[in-house]
Amino acid sequence: MFNNLKAPWNDVNLHWAVNRALDRAKLSEIGYEGSDHPVSYAFSGYMAGTYLKPDSPLQAVINKYNVDHQDLAEVATYMQKAGYTKGTDGFWGKDGKPLEFRVRVPQFIQPIQAPLTQQLKEAGFDAIQAPVDDSWLPDITNGNFDTMVFVHCGSLSEPIETLKDYHSKYSRPIGTAVPYAVAGSRYTNPDYDKLVDAMLAVPANPDPTSDYMKNAAAALDIALEITRRIEAADPRK
Repeated sequence: MFNNLKAPWNDVNLHWAVNRALDRAKLSEIGYEGSDHPVSYAFSGYMAGTYLKPDSPLQAVINKYNVDHQDLAEVATYMQKAGYTKGTDGFWGKDGKPLEFRVRVPQFIQPIQAPLTQQLKEAGFDAIQAPVDDSWLPDITNGNFDTMVFVHCGSLSEPIETLKDYHSKYSRPIGTAVPYAVAGSRYTNPDYDKLVDAMLAVPANPDPTSDYMKNAAAALDIALEITRRIEAADPRK
């Protein structure tokens, strides 16, 4: 989770750089002995036979961005777009200041902290394991964080169950509590809101030609392809 109201983590180039640093299969293998299977978005495997069929509009969007793809060369590309260069220590920095990456996790997903920190280091981030304590929940809720490893238990059966969590109505200024933790990224986008509102107004429908699925695919596309949208507008949007 990235706090979209705090620089520099409101820069989507950094979001994609972190994504390209990750080998999800290895995180599962090392942190959870392979018991968790990697996913490319917060959609449950239960949707595989309905909304996430290989030829579904949602899967097409995920494939378009090749989300689950580690590539350290692309890490460098995104970081350079954001104005960062590597110092003599091998870590990314800007204007003579290193970018510190505090890897924060709740206790119940602590097994992922060490391997995740190592992967980030290998990608050039000055990553350190933050203390694991009970402060993660109030900090997510009130916006007192830069990044946080969290679990998005959204779509068990329908895509709206995840997509709705990024609606602007759930965003709050830093210091004001969001309604629930998954909204802690404080993302806002009126174009995205319209699509989610349209989905909420009709019954869910996995038919790829339905308005519901078309809107779901369009919303997912915004959720993944927000670099130009953020750079072209207020960086908090």
